[in-house]
Amino acid sequence: MHEAGHIAVTTTEQRILLQSNVRTSGHGPAEEMAAIAWSWAALKHLNLPPEFVFHSEGYKGSSEAYISAFSTAGGFGHPLLSWYGMCEPAGTQTGYPQMKLWLRP
Repeated sequence: MHEAGHIAVTTTEQRILLQSNVRTSGHGPAEEMAAIAWSWAALKHLNLPPEFVFHSEGYKGSSEAYISAFSTAGGFGHPLLSWYGMCEPAGTQTGYPQMKLWLRP
């Protein structure tokens, strides 16, 4: 699901250029944070447990910290999703993690 997040946060024009290693396709820390936030929104939308995406073998040992951050403090990366037009800002009635768009235009 996380890799789907990388595809989703890439612009329509750039999506065709993605390769198996997103870093060689121009993805950096901002896109990584947005993909993680997108993954959280997707698992919430699908009513999946956080461990489905943020499993113990993933995220370089930071899965528990990510689950805690998104569960209690709102996480990170969602301001980018809002800026991309994919959701409203967190804290609004229809804000993150509710998505307006699942693919970045």
